Amino acid sequence: MAVVVLVGCVVLAVLFLTGVATARALTALTSSPGFADLWASGLGVGGAVALAGALVRRGRLATALLTEAAGSLTLALALVTYAAALVVDLWGDAIPWVTVTLAATVALGCAARAVQCVVETRRALAAARVAAPADPPPLGEARRHER
Repeated sequence: MAVVVLVGCVVLAVLFLTGVATARALTALTSSPGFADLWASGLGVGGAVALAGALVRRGRLATALLTEAAGSLTLALALVTYAAALVVDLWGDAIPWVTVTLAATVALGCAARAVQCVVETRRALAAARVAAPADPPPLGEARRHER
């Protein structure tokens, strides 16, 4: 399910940046026309980075987990920004609470996944630091200091 959400965020960002989709609440929130494009870029980059971290586990596990955490945090920030923009822009009107709740819930899930990735990274690095036990001497041979 997480992969589908991440791909969906990337697709939504592409649709927004190409003009197919709009986010009126974001454009109304600030007078800067580039703010909504920055938001969509964060949504797309965050989704792509989190997806890359989740799918590419070759090499160092810690690097993949931290990559996924960075993308997940970027997504969480983008989604919270959208939910807040909806509430601020439509305050006093009919606020689409289903959309706000959905965006906030996915943002919370992304933030939780980022925390989980950081915890798993710490565990992986701690496990890598633990020295492997030395091999015992062959049968019949004592170690030098035991003689």
